[in-house]
Amino acid sequence: MGHSLNSFVLPSRGEGIGLPYMEAMATELPVTAPRWGGQLDFMNDDNSFLIDVEALLPVHGLLTAESSYYTSDQHLAEPSVSHTAELMRWVFDHRSEAQKRGKIARQRPITHWSIEPSARWFQARLSWIGKAASTFRTGNRSF
Repeated sequence: MGHSLNSFVLPSRGEGIGLPYMEAMATELPVTAPRWGGQLDFMNDDNSFLIDVEALLPVHGLLTAESSYYTSDQHLAEPSVSHTAELMRWVFDHRSEAQKRGKIARQRPITHWSIEPSARWFQARLSWIGKAASTFRTGNRSF
């Protein structure tokens, strides 16, 4: 991907984990994404270009009817179109600076989300879930 693109822009209304962003970051691309969603676990102003969000809107009933992934208590972001354009223009006009940020961006997914750290995280999380389930079964509901 990185050899044919200058940057990666995805003004999504909401992401769970934000895997497309992480993949782009791993290839050292400058990445532009909304300042909302799961991608903020690994994206920040130092390693990416974050789009201002104008509003958080409730998930429309049509989405909840079409997919069990959406519920009526969820919200989706409304990324700013003008700020998206402004960031895209900045990346285009300042390519070498944007590329430097792309190089910085690569470090986060590589050091925190490659196979080994991910396996340790999942193992710790599953251990916590197992302990919580055991505690719950014994009647102690304060886990």
